[in-house]
Amino acid sequence: MSKSKDKIRVSFIGNNATSVAGSMTLITWGKPQRSILVEAGLVQGEKSLLGEYQANSANFKFKPKNLNYVFMSDNHGDHSLLFPLLVKRGFTGKAFVPSGFTDVFKPMALDSANIMERNAYDLTRKTKKSYPPIYDNGDVYSAVQLLQECEFNKKIKIDDEVTVEFIPAGHTLHSSSIILYIKNNNVIRKIAFTGDMGNIAMPRLFTNTFQPIQSANLLVSETTYADSKRSANGKDREKDIEKIKSIVYDYVIDKPDGKILFPTFSFMRTQIILSILYDLFYPDEKFTTPIYVASPLACKICDVFDTHLEGEDAEKWKMIRGWSSVHFIKDFDTLEATLNKHNKDGTSAIFLASSGFMVGGYSVYLAEKLLPSAKNLLAFCGYATPTSLAGKIKQKKTKTITINGKVVPSRANVVNLQSFSSHIQHDELLKLLSGGYGQASYEKIALVHGDFDGKVKFSEELRNEISKRNRTDKVIVVNKGTEILV
Repeated sequence: MSKSKDKIRVSFIGNNATSVAGSMTLITWGKPQRSILVEAGLVQGEKSLLGEYQANSANFKFKPKNLNYVFMSDNHGDHSLLFPLLVKRGFTGKAFVPSGFTDVFKPMALDSANIMERNAYDLTRKTKKSYPPIYDNGDVYSAVQLLQECEFNKKIKIDDEVTVEFIPAGHTLHSSSIILYIKNNNVIRKIAFTGDMGNIAMPRLFTNTFQPIQSANLLVSETTYADSKRSANGKDREKDIEKIKSIVYDYVIDKPDGKILFPTFSFMRTQIILSILYDLFYPDEKFTTPIYVASPLACKICDVFDTHLEGEDAEKWKMIRGWSSVHFIKDFDTLEATLNKHNKDGTSAIFLASSGFMVGGYSVYLAEKLLPSAKNLLAFCGYATPTSLAGKIKQKKTKTITINGKVVPSRANVVNLQSFSSHIQHDELLKLLSGGYGQASYEKIALVHGDFDGKVKFSEELRNEISKRNRTDKVIVVNKGTEILV
């Protein structure tokens, strides 16, 4: 194994090499060459509509038909929602995913296909050039047929050279880390991917319990919240819950005609905010305000929760679903009629609408309607990219906001709830990667899925911490084009 050509090559070909979205890593070895892909994620929220289209429709740095397998950890779009394009362009092998993955992936991917169709239409109309959708519903259905779910915490032999193990990551419903055991020249190398790890400083809700990867020849780790300034812990969550209680009293209980909009993501964030509202106001006799889940996709994901949760989570979710205050809006006409009725009657309402960054979805329509009145409030849950509509509203630097080409007065109040990051935070990440949870050595640690400058700063902290523990793990700050031999 001394010659580099005889080693396993790990190539970081996705946008997550330098940013937080577009996860994609290619692993190649052997003669004839074998190749597998870990993650197939969309580039999201960082470019113009045209720039994002170009990034996601660009040629792959490999031929999809030559891939042996694909492995995916998580149903968030930045990890899995480019997979239908792989299938469209010729991939016909198996895609191995954690147990429970498929029922969430299918509605998420169909929603993504609809957005792509709409974006392609808008680009064609604006530029007078033809932009076909990146993929369509047919590609999604073909992709679903290739998914093969794997039981958690079980080594599954794929073939004579590849074994996989999915372990709980604690980030979302069914989220996982991926451990690959690859046999090359009669030597087995362990290559592990953390995927997105949950915020272990927060109580677990509607997800599995995080498990650290115990050892690896190469550990590829996310660094989304490696910046110590963006940390959130249990005390921060308690403060945010008190803040939610306060704004609900101020804007919809004490004001008969106030409205609150929570821009949320359809998968996980909507369900968590619903749970908090239930805990706070189900026993409160003063609370008579209807809560609307205003998102077709969020409604479908809630349906998945009905059958995928277990134990205490299932009991909690059943009570939330049975709460008479909660209503589910699955189409725009119903949303428009509901808002108009509340405005006409002068009655209060709470809306949970996607998307969280307000790059699309019903949250954009509701923001346009609610922003002009100081009687209303927008409550943002967690980080939003500064260039997104959510980011611009949060900054509140101007008296007006442009939404879909229309200038809208920005008089509604804004609250930022900063504790709603579902990623592992700086201190826990530093402890984890340096072996502070009793793990054996990681020979090499590759840092991905984070701001590049932040990764560089974090890598220095990590090297110092590794040295303090008398370990020899090598830390690699991944950049575009980085390749690691194992």
